[in-house]
Amino acid sequence: MRKVVATVAVMCGIGLIAVPFALSLFDRAPAGERVTNRFRDTLSVKGLDDLATNFQTMGALVDQFIHETSPALARQLHMTDSQFAAYVARDYPAVAAGANGIPPLVAFVTPVAAQLEALHPQFAAVDSLPFLGLPLTSVPWILLALGAALVVLGVVVLQTRGRAALVVTAGLGLALLVIPLALSYPSKASDATKVAAVGRVALSPKAAAGAQRANQLIDGMVTQVNTQMLPGLATRLHVSQATLQASIAREYPAVAKGLVAWSTIKPGAVELVRRQVASVGDAATLNGLDFTPLPWYIMGPGIALLIAGSAALLTAPKSRPTAAHDERASDTEALTPLAEPVA
Repeated sequence: MRKVVATVAVMCGIGLIAVPFALSLFDRAPAGERVTNRFRDTLSVKGLDDLATNFQTMGALVDQFIHETSPALARQLHMTDSQFAAYVARDYPAVAAGANGIPPLVAFVTPVAAQLEALHPQFAAVDSLPFLGLPLTSVPWILLALGAALVVLGVVVLQTRGRAALVVTAGLGLALLVIPLALSYPSKASDATKVAAVGRVALSPKAAAGAQRANQLIDGMVTQVNTQMLPGLATRLHVSQATLQASIAREYPAVAKGLVAWSTIKPGAVELVRRQVASVGDAATLNGLDFTPLPWYIMGPGIALLIAGSAALLTAPKSRPTAAHDERASDTEALTPLAEPVA
């Protein structure tokens, strides 16, 4: 049984040492750390609330401009919708580009944004890995250290004859099983799977390029509406720009709100897109990593060590008297006088 325990410990140790290399964790763990660092603020409660508010503000601007403001302006200018569209495309190309290009991008981003809003608990769970505030980059080194410790333990079990090494083996096996459960590793692995699924979409090259394009279209549209289109329309309608802006604010509040808010939203939107683009490569590195079995790479060896160590302790013979003790007992018997025969 001692040989069995030693073999189990060494094999589990070699397996743990192999895991970081087999799963490319020395590349993937730093990639995951960089992604979580970039999006920690964004996926906080406040960050998600700001993201949803800003997305809704700018989406409402474009939607109301296309479906309500533009038709109303066309009527005021005595144009058909197609004539107004041609007029805007000729005189205000950035506005036309935004009106045509933003809705498809919004349709692509909306489901992802909704998933991000619901992702905070899962992201927070993943962000707490591995434990005690250690970074994700420590994970492969922890596995290597555990593996090396198990190999050493196996050698010690094989070379000693006491019960202490067996007790340590069973205790370490119990710890490798209980600690991941206490730290909710199986649940966090499931959360990591959900986060990764959203990340594969949100951090794909298509999504990053779409986000960049959306920022460019919105910025161009808002800038041209504020600096060129409103003054030009005011002139054509024979009203002051202030009067036209007041009319828009009264009748199309989503448009007015978005035109004003973009100057505040833009810096954060640009930074978010920068982080998104910077994370495309890291997300690609993480792709293909199955998070669900990761806790079992620790818990499995724990179960094996607990069973082997416990079985060895149960079947190990009880300690017998030492040779010195046997020798002293023999000498005592030799010195004891033989009893006289009874007459």
